[in-house]
Amino acid sequence: MLKVNLIFTIVFLFSLLSCTSDEFNEKGNPSLEQVNMTAITVNNTTGVKKPFSVNNGVPTPSGKQWKVMPVFSDEFDGPGIDSKWNLDPLGHSDLKWPGRLPALFQKESFKIQNGEMKIKVGKLPAPVTISPYGKPITYTYYGGIMRSNITTNVGVGKYFECRMKMNKTEMGGGFWLMSKNVCGKKHEIDITESVGHITPQTESWARNWNKLYHSNAIRRVTTCNDDVRTQSALALPVKNSEKYYVYGFWWKSSTELLFYIDGEYAYTLVPPQGQLFDQDMYMQFSIESYDWNPIPANGGKVANASLADRTTHLDYIRSYELVDAPPNSQNFFIQNRATEKFIRPQTDAENSPIAQAPSTWKGAYTQWEKVNATNGYFHLKNKETGKFLRPQTNANNSPLVQVATAVNSQWQTQWKTVNSSDGYFYLLNRWTGKYIRPTNNDDLAGNTGNNYRILSVPTSLTWHYTQWKFVNIN
Repeated sequence: MLKVNLIFTIVFLFSLLSCTSDEFNEKGNPSLEQVNMTAITVNNTTGVKKPFSVNNGVPTPSGKQWKVMPVFSDEFDGPGIDSKWNLDPLGHSDLKWPGRLPALFQKESFKIQNGEMKIKVGKLPAPVTISPYGKPITYTYYGGIMRSNITTNVGVGKYFECRMKMNKTEMGGGFWLMSKNVCGKKHEIDITESVGHITPQTESWARNWNKLYHSNAIRRVTTCNDDVRTQSALALPVKNSEKYYVYGFWWKSSTELLFYIDGEYAYTLVPPQGQLFDQDMYMQFSIESYDWNPIPANGGKVANASLADRTTHLDYIRSYELVDAPPNSQNFFIQNRATEKFIRPQTDAENSPIAQAPSTWKGAYTQWEKVNATNGYFHLKNKETGKFLRPQTNANNSPLVQVATAVNSQWQTQWKTVNSSDGYFYLLNRWTGKYIRPTNNDDLAGNTGNNYRILSVPTSLTWHYTQWKFVNIN
């Protein structure tokens, strides 16, 4: 799966032009407001059993665990398209929209191939005229929309993500949620929205929308209210069409909408006008045309690019809900006697350093369990990452790291306790024959300093810094 290491820092503002929605402009256009944009550092790999996450990513609240919601998840392994998805733009039970002119949504645009969903765009063989709202409208290009057949059952507390690579044309779209048409409470959450290619005809405010992570929280127009939204965006180091990004959204509460890019926190949106986003929504994925990034008169890349460039790649959609974690008396915190702080891996990554963290950090990253080895030794396995504690080398002051495999034959990941006093003990590594200690009082909170690593030290060092205890999780 995806592994990236990107370092990119940009901070700038841009204004979005307000446009009036019409009956064919289902998703509307960005409103006139400034969107704060920054960029981020990403360094991690993904998993399936919990949201794609790095150190600054999606947390697992204490006492909870993430559970996959199969009805809103799909690895697109085929061979056919699962019946959980509705590809008929006018055949859904609640959502009926044939696409924004001039691109018609059609189910033939979707195909599962090589373990992913591919959505193609292009020029229709002949113009198509339909009258879904009473008056005829004529389309000359095509895209597609995929909707869930059921709602997200309120959605608050749940997490949604997709891994995708945008096509390289003037069309775009993305991953979004939409409620039913309730007067005064028709809500939309755009998890990600971008385009594949911009032209001289692109509106000035959208000239970077092919290299952007952008999200909306929208109170859609109804007979009871006007359209209003909040939004934010991040500049990306690589175009949306040049790599697979993982776009994530945690519906933390009815007033807190948290967005993630490649497993790292990006920004939070607060719903507009004090609205509570707490109703059922449908999941949607669409590739569509935009009037602010119009298809050129000669058809542009939509009509003339290769099929490969006209194809959006959707690797997966994964959805999770928080459920109570089963009781596990083996889970505990590892607390130092001198500093009274816990230890945890700095990130999810293989060989990530083990660092000291405040004792107020009680999530799964600071929780450990014993896995029995031989001759009274045991492995220490982190609850969040599933990786094992070991010294990086057998040298004095070697930092501790986490690794994916518990090593029995060479003893690197094996430990035992050596009693000290007052319920504390030393942690002795079987491979090195050494104890461990924090460098000093620094921790990951960021306000104490950067020397927060845990080190191997000789057994001759027996002061409080080398003494530990396992603290039960209440």
